[in-house]
Amino acid sequence: MIPPARRGANGLPWVRMRLLAAFACAMAMSAAAFAQAAAGRAGWDAIREGRNEDAAVAFADALRAEPRNPSLYLGAGLAAQLLGDTAKARESFEQALKLAPHFTPASIVLGDLLYKHSDLQGAIAVYEAARRYAPDDKTLLARLAHLRDEPSPEKGVFQSQSAHFTVLFEGPADDELARRAVDVLESAYWRLDQKPGELERVLTHELTHAMIRAIAPRGVPTWLNEGLAVLFEPDGTEWAATTLSGSTERIPLDELAGGFDNLTGNQARTAYAESADAARRLFDEIGGAGVVALLQDIARGVPLADAFQRRTLTPYSAFAASMR
Repeated sequence: MIPPARRGANGLPWVRMRLLAAFACAMAMSAAAFAQAAAGRAGWDAIREGRNEDAAVAFADALRAEPRNPSLYLGAGLAAQLLGDTAKARESFEQALKLAPHFTPASIVLGDLLYKHSDLQGAIAVYEAARRYAPDDKTLLARLAHLRDEPSPEKGVFQSQSAHFTVLFEGPADDELARRAVDVLESAYWRLDQKPGELERVLTHELTHAMIRAIAPRGVPTWLNEGLAVLFEPDGTEWAATTLSGSTERIPLDELAGGFDNLTGNQARTAYAESADAARRLFDEIGGAGVVALLQDIARGVPLADAFQRRTLTPYSAFAASMR
């Protein structure tokens, strides 16, 4: 005799109930997986469409549901990078590689990020680690070939950097000048109004000042300091000539030695133009090496008139008089 089917409290047979529960669990798991995949797809779609904030939210949601998916960390890192959050981007790329060391796309974007932020050796190390899993990957090989040609301390080339600039220099002896140059460039960057050509002009002008200060921290007459800075600006010589040709006003060179702070707008323009013209004449007569030697004399405390005559074989008073 076949025993009657056991039934649950709802009247359904126990076997059918177990099958139904198993089916319900499978459906729930499929729905969760679909939701995770959909969140990941939403993140990639948002990146493709330039909706970087939406992408960051989508990948964060997906990672909460699936925290061991390296491709989601890759997406989260890219979204963070596009939003300017370098630290978050690096953390996400590194987590992707921690979960999947063979994940070449994560290695490539992490290496690129490190290189962009001047960590040359860090980028090379990431690419080298990736090559252990993908020795023939053409992108990795190209990145490594490019980075190995870059200047580095191993080649005697050092660097100093700020948020917007990196200065490369040869030898630790130039470290102080490089730091000053970077500080000046960064300061100038934030003062600009971004007119076409203005960035190049201001950076050249301020970098010249930094180099002069590195050679002679004090004692340099203002006309020589500002004159050299204007001289090396793009079209600086032409600007000075045009300014002087449009005015008969001249200021004695001796009066331009101590600063331009008390000059009016038009007088200041004339002062800068005269200084550039004087610096041009000096540069033409004794060359760049002679000007550097003159600055070195001033730095050692040699009086301007004595240093000037020593390097130009012309009395300073005669040179000043010829500028009127």
